[in-house]
Amino acid sequence: MTQIRRRTYMMLPSIFRHKNTLMRSGFSLVELMLYAAILSVILIVVTNIFLSIVDLQLESQSTSGLAQDGRYVLSRFNYDLRRASVINSPTLGGSSSTLTVTIDGVPYLYLINTDSNLGLTIGSSPEVIMNSYGTKVSDLMFTHLGNGTGEEDLVRIKYTVTSRTIRQEGVESRTYESTVGLRTN
Repeated sequence: MTQIRRRTYMMLPSIFRHKNTLMRSGFSLVELMLYAAILSVILIVVTNIFLSIVDLQLESQSTSGLAQDGRYVLSRFNYDLRRASVINSPTLGGSSSTLTVTIDGVPYLYLINTDSNLGLTIGSSPEVIMNSYGTKVSDLMFTHLGNGTGEEDLVRIKYTVTSRTIRQEGVESRTYESTVGLRTN
């Protein structure tokens, strides 16, 4: 009888030969937990790398924007003050957060508006924003220097450009300072 059972057993497809074969064809709970743990670690590492890349890109953009806006504003002050015929405000020896000069008979007014942007109003035209959307300007101060004769009319300019991008390390800002003189004829 044992031989008949063995022969019948051997004729069955291999999937039915062992009782535990069906259980062995899947993954055990321990194996699934191990795979899940390995996958979690890989996902965390990849996510951290991605976040580091994004933070580095934001840092690069904010640093570039600060430098670009700071240089542009300073070069614009240099250009306009060298063309100016008169410094209307601040008065000689005084300091102010606004600057008014006359260029070719037209008043130019520089000031910080309510959105922390550096604005320029030329005559009666609408205000032109001089910094980009990604930055704001603060601590703007103009000091009118000179000897009182009008020959050496100078303006000391100081301002801070701050990035609007908030990073993990905080906000980035730079302070610019320069002295510009009117061109004498």
